[in-house]
Amino acid sequence: MALAAYAALVLYASLYPFAWRQPTGPLWEFMKHLGPRPAPSDIAVNFIAYIPLGFLIAKVSRGPGRSFLIAVGTCAALSFGVETAQRFILYRYSALSDFLCDTAGGVAGAWAWLLVRHEGVVGAGLWRGIDRMTGGSPARLAAWCAACAWGVAQAVPIRSGIVVGNVRAWREVARAAVHSSLTFAPREGIGYALTAAAVILVARYSLRLPMARLLLLVLAACTVAGKTMLNGAALPPEWAPATVLGALLALLVPEPDRPTIMAIVALSFLALELTPTPGGTRHPFNFVPFEGEITIRMNGIRVMLEQAWSFMAMAALLTSNRRVVHERGLMWAGANAVGCFVFCLEWAQRHVPGRYGDITTVMIAVVAWLGTWMFVAAATEQDSRRAARAVRTVN
Repeated sequence: MALAAYAALVLYASLYPFAWRQPTGPLWEFMKHLGPRPAPSDIAVNFIAYIPLGFLIAKVSRGPGRSFLIAVGTCAALSFGVETAQRFILYRYSALSDFLCDTAGGVAGAWAWLLVRHEGVVGAGLWRGIDRMTGGSPARLAAWCAACAWGVAQAVPIRSGIVVGNVRAWREVARAAVHSSLTFAPREGIGYALTAAAVILVARYSLRLPMARLLLLVLAACTVAGKTMLNGAALPPEWAPATVLGALLALLVPEPDRPTIMAIVALSFLALELTPTPGGTRHPFNFVPFEGEITIRMNGIRVMLEQAWSFMAMAALLTSNRRVVHERGLMWAGANAVGCFVFCLEWAQRHVPGRYGDITTVMIAVVAWLGTWMFVAAATEQDSRRAARAVRTVN
């Protein structure tokens, strides 16, 4: 089911906007040369999009070597078919570089599945390190992945093109913004601070290392410095100080319990969803899935990761209780509640200046919740089977 849904999503994104045309020249001419130099965003999007596809195909196949070959071959065949079909679609172009990036993503995804199965020395060693870092808890691993999803989103440039070395320019913009109430938005600053605090608290919960706070402090400092250098003056002036403040507070306070962390995560999402943008206008609700994410693809990746991480984290925190992780009814009830909650927020954004209500956000939230819950349930069951086999071997 997950494989079919994700394959359908890849096809939808690849064939949008479904406006047909008559191609010129030989049908497979694009396979003869790489074409114009691809943009870094195109390389990243094509590669990343096929990693889950290769992973899921390898998962449903049998045998480690056979599953790897089937996954790579299927991804290559699908990419070739998509690139061919794009010859018939307006505003889309076919390129050998896209085909190669797609296939490479499939290879990475299939290899990731082999690592998940503890195949080989690398896979076994990787899982020993992960178990030591998370205490052998699949839920804590899922929580760490949620925090990493937010961190990866911060590494994506806000605008096309990477602007490096703009620390001085950003500092001047921030200094001017502090003295101007028109450009500095305190309400957005609160949302950024809450988000940073929520990420740090989720990461603290997931890590079972002796010096976890020091590690998170270093990672937070690198994230702030890296995003500042990537975006320069394009970065909102309130982002960096608010993020630093929220992260420091979350590192200094005693670690709260799981319900409190879940409440802070939900509150951070709510704050950013309903905070108006200074000088922004109102927009109608968008019912076309992934329209904006397909049009501006790198920004789409950043937005989707920032939207997904909150619900990945909440599902991971809830499934830390092994008594509820296998409760399918609770999982689907939570997905319905998440969908209704996010839809109401997105619908309310029609009246919030600068916000853009989108059905895509609802879909991302539900998928993040379900995917995380299913991962923790499957990993917990796999650990139980492995423990049972170990007991039988000893006996």
